[in-house]
Amino acid sequence: MTPASPMMELLNAGEPIVLKENDSLWRFLEVSPDAIVVYVDREIVKANHAALDLMGASTLQDLQGRSILSFVSPEYRKMANDRILRVTESKQAVPMMEEKLIRLDGELITVKLYSVPATYENRTAAITVVRDVTEPRRLAHKLQKAVNEARAASQAKTDFFAKMSHELRTPLHGTMGMLELLFESNPTPEQLEYLGLAFNSTQALLAVVSDLLDISSIEAGQISLSEIVFDVEHMLKTLVQTLQPKAEKKGIPLTLDYSAPHLIKGDPIRIWQTFSNLINNAIKFTEQGKISVGVYCRYATMKELELLFAVKDTGVGIPESETSKIFEPFYQFDIREEQYHEGTGLGLTICQQLVELMGGKMGVESRLGVGSTFTARITFQRPTKEEVEQNFRKGKWWWPKTELPRRFWPSPHNADKNAPPARILVAEDNLVNQKLMHNMLNSYNYRVDIVGNGELAINCAKKIQYHLILMDIQMPGIDGLEATRTIRSDDASASQDSPIVAVTAFAMPEDRERCLDAGMDGYLSKPVQRHSMEEVLRKYLHPEIEDDS
Repeated sequence: MTPASPMMELLNAGEPIVLKENDSLWRFLEVSPDAIVVYVDREIVKANHAALDLMGASTLQDLQGRSILSFVSPEYRKMANDRILRVTESKQAVPMMEEKLIRLDGELITVKLYSVPATYENRTAAITVVRDVTEPRRLAHKLQKAVNEARAASQAKTDFFAKMSHELRTPLHGTMGMLELLFESNPTPEQLEYLGLAFNSTQALLAVVSDLLDISSIEAGQISLSEIVFDVEHMLKTLVQTLQPKAEKKGIPLTLDYSAPHLIKGDPIRIWQTFSNLINNAIKFTEQGKISVGVYCRYATMKELELLFAVKDTGVGIPESETSKIFEPFYQFDIREEQYHEGTGLGLTICQQLVELMGGKMGVESRLGVGSTFTARITFQRPTKEEVEQNFRKGKWWWPKTELPRRFWPSPHNADKNAPPARILVAEDNLVNQKLMHNMLNSYNYRVDIVGNGELAINCAKKIQYHLILMDIQMPGIDGLEATRTIRSDDASASQDSPIVAVTAFAMPEDRERCLDAGMDGYLSKPVQRHSMEEVLRKYLHPEIEDDS
């Protein structure tokens, strides 16, 4: 039953419906599949067969003489009475509305109905057309409940991953940082080998944590795409050059064939992440032969183009029966023990979800023992001539950083030797990380103050003008966000305008935004490695030093 149904068109002809006891109109209404009730002074006088079934009546006599309001659930009776007055006294049709009715057997049902004015045997009357929507409403409620439960489960998973990421990154920060300091302590060749193995193991653990966080962020819809004008050909050439030494170490050539327009608008970081994953995967599972990366243009207009990316290897391959599962989370093809490769099985899932987030589609063709070809078809917007010129003039080109920044300190030309050392405040509650930050920063001859909570950070910042504040987020008492807001809002604070950089194990996308919204200038995700710290020190303490990376 809809407002545009034939029954409604018939009853809404503009004038009150004229009904008599057994005229042709009533005979038509009596066989209608919609329940139809006629009442005078709120008392039911006529009801068709569908209405009898709806209300649980055997004969018309079960309903006749009873007030129409006696069938309305108490919480809806005022609304129903207003509807009847509008129809009978104002002679106005009442559009579709929803009420709850009580059947003769006491069952409560949900109905949709509309009412129109009428005359019955020359008396003012009303006709109401009713349809039972109890089951659709029940199913809709059940579906909504399932959706809410799924959302709650998804949020619980996201919260779990975020919590686990934080708990793992905090000790990793101390472990990796201390290993980096040990690298600089003149270890013996044997110790250097052990340190390298330990550092590689922590890097592998960090990669697992990052994969889990990426999956959680994508599924929770917390990853947004940027739209930047960039040279995708240059980006992929740089990526291939970066990974070539890894492939060459296994004796495998890695090549790029690019046959498409090179300037597009898209998210270069996510494209880099996707194809870095795919190429690394190809290298990991290829022992001989070659790996080739191809990019081709499927179609192009003045405004957009579709690129086909292909990463082809001659590795172990996948049986056809398994290709439908390859993008599932945690999937790993069960190969022979001597061919075991480490990993979470999340890399391809992340690739597929990122490609789909960009509006594209991933595919795979593979034969066991022959190799695999992973493809991605993505449509991009093309930059206008004005956008290209504007980006070129302002230097707003995205270039991937593929090497660690050079060590800028200590170096005689970097700063005035006679100038007092920069003073840095570190707010960090973890004792291992306090020791790490102190030793790392002292190696640059800075003056470092360390406090263990937000309240002490506020007090120190109030008295001393720091050149830089490194602020942990989760601390006992006043946390890093509240401490930052307090420092920024206190006109009497000596460090009100000092740069404040978050150093935190919280690594979800929204965590960065929370830090910036609180008044922080930058964000460092734990574990903080020396080159990342040096970028921050250069940016806020030595902006005059050029970055050669």
